[in-house]
Amino acid sequence: MKHIFILTGLLILCACENNSPELKNINWGIRSFEQLNGNLLSYEEFIVDSKREDYHLIFGDSSRLEGIVSTNRIYGNYTVGENNSILMNILSTTLVGIPKGSSSQEYYSALKKVNAYKLYFNSLTLFYAKANRKIIFERD
Repeated sequence: MKHIFILTGLLILCACENNSPELKNINWGIRSFEQLNGNLLSYEEFIVDSKREDYHLIFGDSSRLEGIVSTNRIYGNYTVGENNSILMNILSTTLVGIPKGSSSQEYYSALKKVNAYKLYFNSLTLFYAKANRKIIFERD
C-alpha cells in the first residue's frame, strides 16, 4: 500500500511539470540574465533604457525564431532535440543603435550558445555555456 502512495505521488508530480505551456507561438519576455561571470541580472538591472530597449523571443511554427535584442530585431531558426536540447541559429539582425551601457551584445552572444531549455508553467529557462548559465523568460 505504501508503494502505491509513493507511485501515485510521483505520477502527480510528473503530471504537474508536464502541464507547462508549449514553447511555440508564445511571446517570451526576459526576466533575468546570468552573465558569463556569474552575475545574475534582474530585468530592472539588465534594461538600461526601458523606453527604447526590449528583450523578447518567439519560437514560431516551422522552426522559425524571432526576437528583439535591445533595439534590434533578430531572425533565425531553432531545432528542439531530445532531453530538452535546443539549438538556435540566428541568421540576421537589424543594426540599430544600442543604448550606452547595454548588455545586449553579451545577451546576443549567449543566445547563440543556448543548448538546453526547461519549461515550467509560465516560465522558460534557456541554458548556455555548457548549461552553466541561464536566461529566464516569462510568458507575456
